[in-house]
Amino acid sequence: MTIPTVAALHALLLAAAASPDTTLEVGDLVASFDHPDDDVRYGPTERTGGVIGHISRINHFEEGCSRYDIEVDRFFRGDTVEPRNPGFYLSPPMNGTRKLAGGITFGVVRIPIPEFQAEHLANLRTRFPVGSKVRWSDSVISKKRDYWCSQGREPHKSNAKIAMDAAIAARGTVLQVRPGITNGSVGIVSLFGESRHDSLDYLLAPATD
Repeated sequence: MTIPTVAALHALLLAAAASPDTTLEVGDLVASFDHPDDDVRYGPTERTGGVIGHISRINHFEEGCSRYDIEVDRFFRGDTVEPRNPGFYLSPPMNGTRKLAGGITFGVVRIPIPEFQAEHLANLRTRFPVGSKVRWSDSVISKKRDYWCSQGREPHKSNAKIAMDAAIAARGTVLQVRPGITNGSVGIVSLFGESRHDSLDYLLAPATD
């Protein structure tokens, strides 16, 4: 099993510094560096660090810094790459954002490594065994909550609340975990009532109730 080394990730960062990738999408497997400017200037050191994971959401803001939400699979520091427990998120600024000190951000890089997807697929088949119960993830619920909060008039506000509550209460059954829909992602086929869904993995979470 090939895991991306910090040296390999640093090579991707050097390419990104020359030409930041502004085409990242939800579902992409990426590495996000804690100190990309220093890592480019001084090369990989024991301080080089960050996370590896999948983009679960892209938040666009008219004011302030637009950001990626990354569901973290691993973290890296120095020459070590280690797993991270599920449920940890990081929200770095989008590539191409202008910085107050000059220049633009480039610290999130796409990882084109099929072997990493294979390991991710194996991990998710353990986390989401066929026949197990699932719920909609916090990423899905938060979008419905944001929509509900944005509605000021009836009946729109009440309808949005009903849809949010239904999503929170919904429980499904895993039918299949299969290779990716987009770069490095994994699809989970599930059944909620009579409705069949083919979802990116970050849209679901194991149901414990």
